Amino acid sequence: MNIQIVLKFIRNLVLSMIMTGNLYSQSFEYIYQTTDDEVISDAVQDVKGNYFLVGSIGNSLPPSQGDKSGLIIKIDSLGQYIDSKIINSNQDYISLGNIILDSDSTFLITGYRIPIGMSNSLIYTLKLDTALNILSEQSFGDFAYNNQISKIYKINLDTLIFVGSVQTYSPQINSDIIFGMMSTNGDSISMLKFGNPNGFQMGFDLLVYNNNIDSVYLFVYGMLNTPMYPLEVIKLSSNFGLDSIAIIPISSTIRTMSAKWISLTTFLVGTSGYENVWSLDKSLGIGKFDITFNCIDTLFFGVADTNEHEAGFCIDFKTVDKVYFGGTKNSSLFFSPFESYYYIIRMDTSFNVSFVKSIGYQNDCLGLYKVLATSDGGVLLAGTKYDAATANGQERDIYVIKLDSLGNYVTGTGNSPIEQVHDFIVYPNPAASQLTF
Repeated sequence: MNIQIVLKFIRNLVLSMIMTGNLYSQSFEYIYQTTDDEVISDAVQDVKGNYFLVGSIGNSLPPSQGDKSGLIIKIDSLGQYIDSKIINSNQDYISLGNIILDSDSTFLITGYRIPIGMSNSLIYTLKLDTALNILSEQSFGDFAYNNQISKIYKINLDTLIFVGSVQTYSPQINSDIIFGMMSTNGDSISMLKFGNPNGFQMGFDLLVYNNNIDSVYLFVYGMLNTPMYPLEVIKLSSNFGLDSIAIIPISSTIRTMSAKWISLTTFLVGTSGYENVWSLDKSLGIGKFDITFNCIDTLFFGVADTNEHEAGFCIDFKTVDKVYFGGTKNSSLFFSPFESYYYIIRMDTSFNVSFVKSIGYQNDCLGLYKVLATSDGGVLLAGTKYDAATANGQERDIYVIKLDSLGNYVTGTGNSPIEQVHDFIVYPNPAASQLTF
């Protein structure tokens, strides 16, 4: 073949990959910074490689005193800003929490909204196109409670299911699990509330077995067995009836933020807990279970004398050889004067670890909210950054960093993130002829 034709083909292929945002293993850094407090809750990648980030912007005061609007940010596959939208319906208090693709050109967002004059939050839904035009906007919930959705799952072209919690603070603090169904336009179809009147329970994630709505697993935080706070899995059968309740024995787990199927018979859960019940050090924990809730394997990550906290969306993968699991290392308060770091691990579903990364800056308190496996085999990490010395009071910025599939990254700040020596791993171990750092 003529060498000029080959070179032209390669050049056109590379240009095409760049234009479509599919260049293999890209990395970038993106920061959204204003004088307000910005928080990111979720992120998604569309078919063109663009990323959509959702959260809130306003101040850090509680709803009774504060002001908060929904925030949507669109960046391209190289981390360049494209557009953003602030959602503030009738000056209500609004926070966005979940985003999923509804089609190639639309997506659905859920969150919560406190209308003016009300003290409780309603479930809030938005349907938008990829140009950030609002196509529909809905609110629903039990007016006697604070209503919040933790995770949503699309089961067919027209319907989604969700899990979350409803809370009340008077005459006593109490929380129950909610499970419901809504249309892709955000209209409520049904909602079920259940729990123990003497306990405090919150729903965090759900799995649908074999895409069959007659078999749904809800992952909840239950305080019925204090002080161990085990993970409870509630299985619902046809017509959303209670089938069974199981206790998942991952250490003294206090919640599970993410659960994902590996196959039709096994699933992963990501959490944080105390590997040793007598220890004060909380570690990130990932577990593998079968559908009868037998524990196949568990793995913990952490640093001595520190607390590690899982991200709200802490597990994601496109292929079983690249499972990304993450959280915050040295986690304390959102507005801490102490340094904390994004903590990300790549492994396969047999828990063979490829790398462990700690990413952060001196003086910055980072908090990881979202782990998103990307179409090029890498991972997007999205959360908040706070510097007590320079912030305008309790004011955070949104910090996003994209790693390639090997964990490499570039930054645009002129100041490279901290890569701590004890975060490097050595493999294989033991080694015969080759040792890799």
